[in-house]
Amino acid sequence: MSLLVLLLIPVLGYATFFWLNSKINGELALAGLEVTAHKFCSSSFADIWVSAGMGLADLNSACEEIRPILWLGDASLYSGIASAIFLILVIVLAKFSGTNRIRLSSIFSFLVPISLIFISISTLVQGGIVTYSLYAIQVNLMGAWYPLVTLGLGLGALIVAFAVIKAALSINRQISMNQMAIDADEGKYPELWKFVRDIADKIDAPVPNNIVVGLEPTFYATSANVRALLSDKNLSGETLYISLPLMRLFSIEEFGAVVGHELGHFKGSDVQYTMKFAPLYRALTTAVNSAADQDRIMSIPALSVLNFLLEQFSKSEREISRQREFEADRVGAEATSQTALCAALIKITAFSNLWGELSHDVIENLEYGRPIKNMSKLYASRVAFDNDTNVAEKILQENLNYMVSHPTDTHPTLSERLKNLSVTDDLSYLNMGFLANSSLGLIADAENLETELTDVQQKIYQYTGIAKYETKKPEDAEKSYGVARLIQVAAAVMVCADGDVQPSEITEAEAKGKNMISLFNSLEFRESCLSPETLPTIKELSKLAQKIFNKEQIDQITQFLTDIASADGKISKEEEVFIKSLRGK
Repeated sequence: MSLLVLLLIPVLGYATFFWLNSKINGELALAGLEVTAHKFCSSSFADIWVSAGMGLADLNSACEEIRPILWLGDASLYSGIASAIFLILVIVLAKFSGTNRIRLSSIFSFLVPISLIFISISTLVQGGIVTYSLYAIQVNLMGAWYPLVTLGLGLGALIVAFAVIKAALSINRQISMNQMAIDADEGKYPELWKFVRDIADKIDAPVPNNIVVGLEPTFYATSANVRALLSDKNLSGETLYISLPLMRLFSIEEFGAVVGHELGHFKGSDVQYTMKFAPLYRALTTAVNSAADQDRIMSIPALSVLNFLLEQFSKSEREISRQREFEADRVGAEATSQTALCAALIKITAFSNLWGELSHDVIENLEYGRPIKNMSKLYASRVAFDNDTNVAEKILQENLNYMVSHPTDTHPTLSERLKNLSVTDDLSYLNMGFLANSSLGLIADAENLETELTDVQQKIYQYTGIAKYETKKPEDAEKSYGVARLIQVAAAVMVCADGDVQPSEITEAEAKGKNMISLFNSLEFRESCLSPETLPTIKELSKLAQKIFNKEQIDQITQFLTDIASADGKISKEEEVFIKSLRGK
């Protein structure tokens, strides 16, 4: 199909040339000149013409009209031949490179620049072919021509060619990316750096030049320049991105496995592949997008060839990406253990959608004028409180064919990765709750860092217009929110009363709380449960409730709290004390 598209304009041009050339040859025959148009405008015929006593000016005048037609034929013929040769060459080189990453990156290093230059020149040439063909057809069939339409095609070809050339010039430009993160300087976070260094030494991988930490629930290592937005720094070299919410859910061993996996991408031939192939593949995809964005007729041939080039190598690229991920998984397993890596992969994959859901709820909270404090804690709570191993297993089955998003390549499915690690279907090793010794302990003052990142993230939602702050805030917000928050705090005190936060109690409190009062806020409620040290005492809360609510309301709240306390199948002594205190006993 690509060959047909690429040959369409040369065929059109050559057909136009053939028609006009036949017409000229017929006119020359009628004039008694037994000569073709090519011969008529040759230097040898000029000598014959002059020797016959004919004026050279007349010959030159006639040839000024004929030569563009002859050039049209030559350009169409050679453009078609060059296009066919180019496409055949791409097919051969793609077959030759196969899934050998060294061979592929080496071939790409010269093929992509040459291809982009060829496509630019071809676009210009074909633009000239189609422009002159339309001009000649209009003049010869209609006796007039329409410059706006005709020259518009030529201008379109020029614009598309420029876009492709611009992509070619970006090949050696260092990839840059912005990340909403903080630069974890080694002087400030020595324990984290020591841990990463130990993992790097164990798997014989280079230590990253930079570590950045953020809220987005993913991990990656990259050689691109990274701008850590909260530190206002441009980081070069190899950078490791670490997710604070996932660190809350990862054990030290699971965290080490993920770090080992990411650093595994900087080992051996992976480095050359990443450094050489990734920028070239990016330049090629940029060229495709640039050509597509032009939305012009002349972008069709260029886009067809660019897509053909990508298609020929994409199969190899996907297979190599799979191999890279499998190899990095093996390295990650060596860093700690297979089960640790599998547990981390399951947590990342099965609950990846929770971040989007949390972001949606945070945005809605902002529209009600109720910002939250710590998105990292809330994300972790949605995994720890809303899911157990049985739920995790169900979600896992639904996500086995899911590919984890990654900024540089395509990952194999979770099912393929678990199979490659030879881990059984038994998920007894999977701990979905909050961990007493989570990997977050490696970061000093982590909670303040999470709070700072959360504050900036909410400001971004507002500044970009994603969240329209306080647009849904009720007129009596102070009173309404005050009542809602008092009930939320009472529910949180009950959940935390016995020192054992149970997911069943969280679920009961949120379900019954929303039925009791429409402004019951699950995010604020959870933040209270996650920070029991900020909650008032039972005595303080009971005294305040009795002051604000009447007897009927106290009875309703008491029943609400009793339902929460009994959600786990028993009411503890501490919970009974709270219920009695609220009733004034």
